[in-house]
Amino acid sequence: MEKEINRFKAKSDKGKGYIIIEYQQYENTGTFDKPNDITATTTRFLTSDGEIVNKIPNTETFQILLTNEIVRKVR
Repeated sequence: MEKEINRFKAKSDKGKGYIIIEYQQYENTGTFDKPNDITATTTRFLTSDGEIVNKIPNTETFQILLTNEIVRKVR
C-alpha cells in the first residue's frame, strides 16, 4: 500500500517551480494476534506531473531524473 504523506514547493536555480509529492510505502506485517498491523517502509518522490525525483541525502535538495535538474525545497 502507498500513501501520500507530504507535498511541497521546490524551485530550480533558474527559478522554475515544481510541486514535489512524497509517498510512503507500507507493508502488511500482521500476525495472528494483530492481523491489521502495517509497517512504514520506503518513501519515493514524484513531481506533480509524475516525473521521478531523487532526494539528495541529508539536504532539502532533489534531482528530477528526466531533466537532471536540481531543485531545492522552498521554505
